[in-house]
Amino acid sequence: MSEDWKPYTLPRDHTESNRLDAEHRGYKVNVGYLLHPRIREALPTNAHQFPKERDGKVEYGLLNVLKDVPEHHKAKFDVFHLRLLICGLKTRDWQKAARHVLDLLKPGGWIQWQDSNFPNLKCYNNKPGASRKACSGLLSPVLKALSAQDKFMPHSITGLMSLVQNAGFEDCDEDVSSSDRVAETRATNNVYQQDAVTTLGKVLAQQGAMPGWTKEQVDAVTARCIEELRDAKVYWRWDFHIVTGKKGP
Repeated sequence: MSEDWKPYTLPRDHTESNRLDAEHRGYKVNVGYLLHPRIREALPTNAHQFPKERDGKVEYGLLNVLKDVPEHHKAKFDVFHLRLLICGLKTRDWQKAARHVLDLLKPGGWIQWQDSNFPNLKCYNNKPGASRKACSGLLSPVLKALSAQDKFMPHSITGLMSLVQNAGFEDCDEDVSSSDRVAETRATNNVYQQDAVTTLGKVLAQQGAMPGWTKEQVDAVTARCIEELRDAKVYWRWDFHIVTGKKGP
């Protein structure tokens, strides 16, 4: 990694893990699937096509997506599913990550890359005349600070399909869904998305990346945000982009 690499923006603790779990559950409901239907149709359709040697175990390991793929991992996988790299990579690293996923896949293997259009996150009125001042007032400096740290890819997540295509994937396609495709999830979405904005605000304020803000000020504004969100008077909304592509023969 380069010397100017900034660490992952969000914390790595149980509270954040629980928030991410809730976020992923919400994504599953609103996107409507875990593995894209076009990939399921392309994979083995009956037990005769499964690998002959299986021990029923799942192996866990760490892999740095920004480093060259180790030889023993090259062309070993049928599917690689990435989620939520937004805020985690610098602009120059997205293309590198996509190329490394291409190296991991077998010929004919699939990538599914799902990310949130977080740069276009907005707070909307559900009740006419309800205030959005606190929510918008906290979000704006958070997005500005993340942009200054180069944690958003060019053209936001809307450029994700072109990025995957340029990495060498074929037959690429894209689904776009909203965080409230299932309207009943808005209340839950509000909780984990406000937690994300608040946590980012605290981290960035402590880094000095949000001039004029302290952790205590973020907490104070968050209390007002929660009041605005109460009883669904206003709600957070954003889009998901799900890009699929295939490695050539």
